[in-house]
Amino acid sequence: MTRLRLATFNVENLFMRPPELTPGRASERRFGMFVFDDETELRQVRRAVEAALSDDERQLTAQALIDCEADIVCLQEVESEAALRLFRDEYLHRTLQPRVAREIKAALPALRAQAEKKAEAGKGWLRDQLDKVRLMAERKHLYPHFRVVTGNDGRGINIGFLSRYPVIEVKSHAHLAFSAVPGSWNEKVEKLLIHEWEERTRDKGYPKPSPEDRIFRRDCLEVTFDVGGRSFTVFITHLKANPPYRELTYPMRRAEVLALRHIVQSRFGEQLASAPWAICGDMNDFVEVDGDADMPDLVSGKSLQSALSELVEGAKPFAVDACQMIADPRDRWTSYFPRDDVYSQLDHILLSPALSKAVQKVELIRAGQPYRAARFSGPRYPRVGWDRPKASDHCPVVVEVDLA
Repeated sequence: MTRLRLATFNVENLFMRPPELTPGRASERRFGMFVFDDETELRQVRRAVEAALSDDERQLTAQALIDCEADIVCLQEVESEAALRLFRDEYLHRTLQPRVAREIKAALPALRAQAEKKAEAGKGWLRDQLDKVRLMAERKHLYPHFRVVTGNDGRGINIGFLSRYPVIEVKSHAHLAFSAVPGSWNEKVEKLLIHEWEERTRDKGYPKPSPEDRIFRRDCLEVTFDVGGRSFTVFITHLKANPPYRELTYPMRRAEVLALRHIVQSRFGEQLASAPWAICGDMNDFVEVDGDADMPDLVSGKSLQSALSELVEGAKPFAVDACQMIADPRDRWTSYFPRDDVYSQLDHILLSPALSKAVQKVELIRAGQPYRAARFSGPRYPRVGWDRPKASDHCPVVVEVDLA
């Protein structure tokens, strides 16, 4: 039996590059309370301030990840593998290194006493033993295994992971087409994609949308880990966002959810219910708002269905949402959207039916949330602000399970 802590976290634009300016847009000429007419001056000021703010925010992001105490972390909104390596080395591991040092310091007296009693130990014995202690401590606290795969989002909003366990296989499903997933292409999906094509890409020479197009707006990253000699598979994803409004974009998220079902079913077949797997990520969808299953759209006023119903509803659901194990429905939120004053659970860990029975604990890490998310009354990390800096606009979700 191996106790595993699994987390998912949208780290909000973990980029190495500064935000781009949109020439001619009036709102882009303002930074704070100052308005700049000179674009060169504006760019210099923005880059200096954004660089300083980024350092604060990434320290907060690292602290939220450390508080997860997770063995495997599924990540969304990471620009590249180079960006993740930089963040891991300069923020996450730098904060974790004292834990490694403390374990070495704790072991040192006993090892020195042993060295004094061992006539045959020699000068190199103590160093060798300390190296072994260091290696064990690093395996316990650090993340030697990581990956980011470039998906279908041209802005660099990609998917990745950090892991203390070795990786068996990484497989991208970014190229999966609508035509390969029964029921994913329909009139509503076609209408939405044609509208986006006419608005954004038609004039750039892109072909008209068709069932042969890629279904995922980003990707579904299928990763299999070796967890203490057991194979454990995670499907990491980041579904289409809600803007301009939820009702309009629902058909696309439903298509992506059907693709997730198709991928998992294809992988496990008849062992689907009994196999150890999880779907993790920012689904940009939820099954309740403020703890209420009636979810009206603030644009249309209609009560809307969740795309996640294709995964979690029914007498024998395809998967089990770990956050539904939190007793208070109003305490399941992972994101606060201030424009609509909405607390919702956008981030999900969906477990196989068998794995859901092995859950020991579900946690939401909110200490990095800005103070505007007033429903959280607990302590914040130092330097968290009303709106920014913050760890992210999402909370990490952590599930602790026992792998048989």
